[in-house]
Amino acid sequence: MDVIHKPFEPKKSEHPLTDRTTVELNTERRAKEREEYDDKIKAKHADLEELKRQRDEEQKTDEMEEVARFQKDSAHKALFIYHTNFTINTFLYNFVIVVV
Repeated sequence: MDVIHKPFEPKKSEHPLTDRTTVELNTERRAKEREEYDDKIKAKHADLEELKRQRDEEQKTDEMEEVARFQKDSAHKALFIYHTNFTINTFLYNFVIVVV
């Protein structure tokens, strides 16, 4: 029995040819997301710095106003003296005030 085989011939694929679409790597997408995240963080830090600067300025003005108020309150104030007719008799260091 002589069996003669035909040589191997591959069949044509029934699947469509491979698409040559652009490949977007995960690293590129991740780099974009990271850049957006960094921008958000920078904006947040800038806002916090601005709020801190404003609070510091408000605190500084409040302290200056408080110091000015303390200085004004601590200044010597003359007391009002009621003017009445009175005489002081001095005799041997004994003072007698006579109010008329």
